[in-house]
Amino acid sequence: MMLTSKTSLPLIMLLLLVLISCDKEAPEIEKEDIYAYEEPNYPIKESGRFLKSIYYKYPEINDSSYPFESGIKVEFFYNYKNYVDNFKVYGFGADSEGRVVKIEYNIQGLVNRIKYFSLDSTITSYELFEYDSFKRLLKISNYEQKEEHSNYVLVNFSDFKYPSNDTIIQCRYAQYDNFERAHKEYYIYSQERNIKEKYYYRYGAEYPYLSSEFFYNDKKRPFENLDLPMYEIAYDKFELSEVLSTNHQTSFQGYSYDNDGEKVEIGEAQNFNYKYDDLGFPISRDESIYYNYIDL
Repeated sequence: MMLTSKTSLPLIMLLLLVLISCDKEAPEIEKEDIYAYEEPNYPIKESGRFLKSIYYKYPEINDSSYPFESGIKVEFFYNYKNYVDNFKVYGFGADSEGRVVKIEYNIQGLVNRIKYFSLDSTITSYELFEYDSFKRLLKISNYEQKEEHSNYVLVNFSDFKYPSNDTIIQCRYAQYDNFERAHKEYYIYSQERNIKEKYYYRYGAEYPYLSSEFFYNDKKRPFENLDLPMYEIAYDKFELSEVLSTNHQTSFQGYSYDNDGEKVEIGEAQNFNYKYDDLGFPISRDESIYYNYIDL
């Protein structure tokens, strides 16, 4: 199948990159006591403005048994070195008890493991993070508690490759497919070190099936000092395109692809309406997401 003359140069480069294999190491199951953690002497962060909480506001539900305004609130708690020690996720409702997510670090101050706790303080799942000598993310492995057992099983993992200075390739493997085939995601950087494009490939696909183009301004990111490579907030998850970029993302445009790999816009660009404080940090988005800060 031939590409049309309208195919962009970045897409041609990406199609060449598809030929790069996603070699993977055999998955290993963690055997250590995951409740134990001895904090290494990682460096102290400089003081500054840090994210204290995020509140996702949802429309009021017209139900007599659910009469209040619903949303998800996340509170961040810091240790004496100004790193996130844990954050709590409060679900739908004013009386919701916070679910704890614990962060562990390695000697370099990089996230080593993220533990997800249930309300009874049991670890329901955890993620392990591996890095190369340049402190670049190499692998994320996700383990979940086996039902009615105390051990944990590997359910999925992602490998990361860096074929050039402006490209990251993420290969995702899943237990249900015996970790054999990979979904691929390509992140393309701009000169400003923001991820400007992201391409999604299905198993063995010749062309991407979806992609996104991202736009930024020079304002501060709300998670400027979090340094978490990927973390979950209930049903919302910050993408790597946000976490690994330098500036503040303000909009994106989605695309799909026809059978010849021709890019087709999906509706109009999604723009975010932000309000900022005097230091350039966003304090709200579209009157539905609210950011609060603390100076440490």
